[in-house]
Amino acid sequence: MKKIFSIAMLASLLLLGSCSKFLDTVPDNILTIDDVFKTRTNVIKYLGNIYQAMPNEFNQRFAGNENSGNWTGAADEGKYTWDFNYSTNMNKSAWANTDGTVSAYWDNYYRAIRKATDFIQRIDGATPEISAAEKTILKGEARALRAFYYYQLMRLYGPVVILGEEQIPVDATNDVVMKERSSFDDCVSFVVDQLDKAYTELPVTSAVAGKFTKPVVKAYKVQVLMLAASPLFNGNTDYAELKNDDGKNLISQTADATKWTKAAACCQRVHYRVCTHHLRFVPCYRCRSFQSSVPLLPRCDFAKLE
Repeated sequence: MKKIFSIAMLASLLLLGSCSKFLDTVPDNILTIDDVFKTRTNVIKYLGNIYQAMPNEFNQRFAGNENSGNWTGAADEGKYTWDFNYSTNMNKSAWANTDGTVSAYWDNYYRAIRKATDFIQRIDGATPEISAAEKTILKGEARALRAFYYYQLMRLYGPVVILGEEQIPVDATNDVVMKERSSFDDCVSFVVDQLDKAYTELPVTSAVAGKFTKPVVKAYKVQVLMLAASPLFNGNTDYAELKNDDGKNLISQTADATKWTKAAACCQRVHYRVCTHHLRFVPCYRCRSFQSSVPLLPRCDFAKLE
């Protein structure tokens, strides 16, 4: 009987050892991050995943879905009659920073920012089936997306944490993750710098609709500079107590008129110097009272932009 028991125990130990080795084996159908950059198809899919975080503002009825905002219902532009719409909470002042809707944008945009940084750092070493010229464009798109997502965070939360090229490990402890926010001016400087770099990497136009191009990043640069010049973040003393633990003010307490000058100059370079004398006329089919063609949008030669 003891012999039978010993044989059974030995067989069990051998079986457990075999199972352990089997369970430690990584399935060969699992796509790793290194594998992503071995084919052009997966690289394009990865970049598309970063684009996916862009807000769909046509979905504001269900605020937060697809990063849609609450802006129409929470402003004077309109009102949703459904109580479930989060703009109702905002209009009643019944919202808090502990609400999931408030934190969802923070979580979603920082996930996208992390992916964009990872893409920027890896794309140069991607498969040779992607030409060097295309890699530059793809990097420019990821850089523009990262800047755009920071801009969205700044619109929502004011001063935020600028990570730059840092990649926080997924298993990082709280003391690593809990970083101080950058001042609003520092946030603006980083975003503007990244938009300028993306401008040098991107083409004037794209055959794929919805892609970042030179005119798009220039337009967002204007928006960022105008936000920086706004009294909301330019010398707003209501935020005098908004400081980091080291006492650093996160929002400048001195109004700087030159911020408006920078915003105006950028807007002028984008629009007036290029577009004023290049109006595009298109037929107006819906306006019965106007049978002639009417000018809608300026046609811009963005290749001439500085």
